[in-house]
Amino acid sequence: MALTGCGANIDSAKSESQIESWAEDIVDEPVAVDCGDENIPDEIDSTFECDLTDSTGSYTVTVTILEDTIRWEVPGWP
Repeated sequence: MALTGCGANIDSAKSESQIESWAEDIVDEPVAVDCGDENIPDEIDSTFECDLTDSTGSYTVTVTILEDTIRWEVPGWP
């Protein structure tokens, strides 16, 4: 997972795309991810949330900003 920001903010659209690709590989069906349109500060160890929606419902994705990448987890999702 590559860092999706450059400078002071994270690119939420790029984050959405990365998470969607990852999730679709797991469930082999389309998913939608929405991280909002807000500017997400590129601060190490900070977190932000996105919504993941698939055929079973909606889930909260917690994204953590690391030094040169992002990490995400989706509790309760396959």
